[in-house]
Amino acid sequence: MKCAAVFLVLSMVVLMAEPGEGWLHFIKPALWGISAVSRHHGEEQADLKQLEQQLEQQLEQLDQELAAQLVQQLAEEQDMKLDQKLDQQKLDQQKQDQRNYKTARRHFE
Repeated sequence: MKCAAVFLVLSMVVLMAEPGEGWLHFIKPALWGISAVSRHHGEEQADLKQLEQQLEQQLEQLDQELAAQLVQQLAEEQDMKLDQKLDQQKLDQQKQDQRNYKTARRHFE
């Protein structure tokens, strides 16, 4: 967009100038300015691309860390459920043993 505006302004300068005025010395600094802006824009693009790559790497690293945390949490939850199930089985076995003991005691009395 900037290039288009500069082109239009320069075109107007060329069209409005009279041949004897010597207007070329006005255009030369403008062209140098445009080339400097283009070089600067290219450097910014390279910097932006490098920054984008760094952000993508950081995002990938965060994704991996999050996945590792989720796997760890799932493993811990499964361990807790297994421990609860074993505890419940032990309690059930103790209750069954108590019933069997009471039943056997009644038979012997």
